Amino acid sequence: MYCIAGADGFLGAYLQRELLAKGETVVALNHTAPVFPDGDNLYNLPFELTDRASMDAAEALLRRFDDIRVFYTIAVHAPDKVEADPAFAHRINHVLYAEFLRKLSGCDITQLYYASTDNVYGESRDGKVFTEEDAPAPINAYGEQKAEAERITREQGFSVARFSYMFGPSLTHKPHFFDVITQKLKTGQPMEMFTDFIRSSLPYPAAARCLIRLAEADTKETIVNICADEPTSKYDIGLFAADYCGADRSLVIPARGMGSGLFTAARAPSIVMSNARLKRAVGDKAAIKPFPDI
Repeated sequence: MYCIAGADGFLGAYLQRELLAKGETVVALNHTAPVFPDGDNLYNLPFELTDRASMDAAEALLRRFDDIRVFYTIAVHAPDKVEADPAFAHRINHVLYAEFLRKLSGCDITQLYYASTDNVYGESRDGKVFTEEDAPAPINAYGEQKAEAERITREQGFSVARFSYMFGPSLTHKPHFFDVITQKLKTGQPMEMFTDFIRSSLPYPAAARCLIRLAEADTKETIVNICADEPTSKYDIGLFAADYCGADRSLVIPARGMGSGLFTAARAPSIVMSNARLKRAVGDKAAIKPFPDI
């Protein structure tokens, strides 16, 4: 069975959908509202890292199961949010995460994947494609905190999945930026999209399927990049969004983000990752496209 910590987040919701479609039993730890209703194989539980009673309830529920695989997706996400309150982010991303791992030490956790980020790598320069062997060199506090959480994870004998930027329609009560783009484009409003931020992006459904396949493979690899074969820009994603919602591509306006003053934390204009280890782990050399059906 599976436990998803952060099940009502963007990635967590897609992980639920994929696992339930496969007939797996899922314990969903939700920060706000459940994405899917309770069922024969879905157990929803309100969960708040800062609430000890919530932590106790999660432990009590998980003690009822054997052979538990955990996907941990909770974090203070995004460089600007961490920059705005690094102490609070540190408490969530490190202190309470470590407490969560200690709390579950008495449960039958056979596998745990911590959802990390390509921000731990730093910037791709001169065509650099990052592999899991590259030492972390983050350029902002968000990347630093995620790298430290990776260390905590591996010290406990668990594994790390490093994701690139993910996008797609939200399955939760909260809209994703992709929803904002498509809504504007559908109503004929132009949308500026950056051409100078390059990532090995994947839609949420594809990213969720990759992580589940990785868990099923029972690989001994403790750090695995999950990303597309080819990098894309936010502008490319905007064009895809136009096609997705049937809007005119001319509404997607190319723009530059570097030097725009929109961001407070440092950002790498290019972070490109290799997914070769992922493909070896799951035994599948098929292309992982940045724009599959979502």
